[in-house]
Amino acid sequence: MIENELTNKIENFFSKEITDTKIYLIFRSVDDETNEYLYSSSYFGFKGKDYETFKEDYVEYLIEAVKDKELTEYDIAVTEKGSIETIPSSHVPNLTKVKEVLSPPESRTIIEDRDFDPVKIWGYVIVMKNKDDKVIRTYRKQVNAKLMKESKVLNFLQGEVKIIKSDDRLILDFKADAIEFEDKCFVTNNHYFNQFFSYTEAHVNYANANFDGLKEIDIIENFDDFHSRCIESVTLVKRLVAVIKEDRLTWLKDNFSKAKKVATDYGLKIEFDGDKIKYNSKNCNISDVITLIRGGCVTDAVDMERYIASSVRKIGSTTR
Repeated sequence: MIENELTNKIENFFSKEITDTKIYLIFRSVDDETNEYLYSSSYFGFKGKDYETFKEDYVEYLIEAVKDKELTEYDIAVTEKGSIETIPSSHVPNLTKVKEVLSPPESRTIIEDRDFDPVKIWGYVIVMKNKDDKVIRTYRKQVNAKLMKESKVLNFLQGEVKIIKSDDRLILDFKADAIEFEDKCFVTNNHYFNQFFSYTEAHVNYANANFDGLKEIDIIENFDDFHSRCIESVTLVKRLVAVIKEDRLTWLKDNFSKAKKVATDYGLKIEFDGDKIKYNSKNCNISDVITLIRGGCVTDAVDMERYIASSVRKIGSTTR
């Protein structure tokens, strides 16, 4: 296992004195006119022994979270379990908007924020700076706020039990879905990372923006239906985005006769009509269509067995 750069970055960062730590609670709303996401924040810090305890525990958690993990490039369509995915910060949807509210001039302390409501927290970001002015940001999607609101919170004090209004309680687990160093994000929890930055909506928007260009390739009949089915599914729309980015529909058109043979050899449920895929929900399995387009029909180089791969990665060309 290769010692990953993230472990080194974390250890080097915390080897220097930490000069500032703030926890920003992120709130999200939707612009009524543009439907774009808007972000705001409230922040707080720690003092004294509480801060020292938090810092020690958090450093230990971060190091353990990335220990012995392989780094892989962020894959739009699928996540490799047990690895940490890397992606430039500039490629993460809505990250720029979130970072714009991660400073006191653009934020308010919890005390100042009279409308503060723990139940409405979208997520939180821990921002730490060390003596060398290096900054680490960790992002976490808040997932327990709704459950917290609907539960009774009991406080046990001197033998008495008192019910506390749960709206007044703030529970944070201080985990991290992504760690950001120097404009690169290291994704430790793909599921919540995607939720935090609204990847599904970004994927749908991207697919819709490229709709006309895909349709013009004219390789799939009933393309409108095919496209609609894809964007209705979190999994399929991610794979459709990968198809767009890798220009796989053009690839399919250039290699159509071979693709038809592969579909037959691998038993894919796909209906063909001449030099096109004839898509319909009855005679065509949409997952099989995506699998064919993405190159998910593979043959093991050792035993020559055929497999359907959920993830494919090109490692270079071969010559015969």
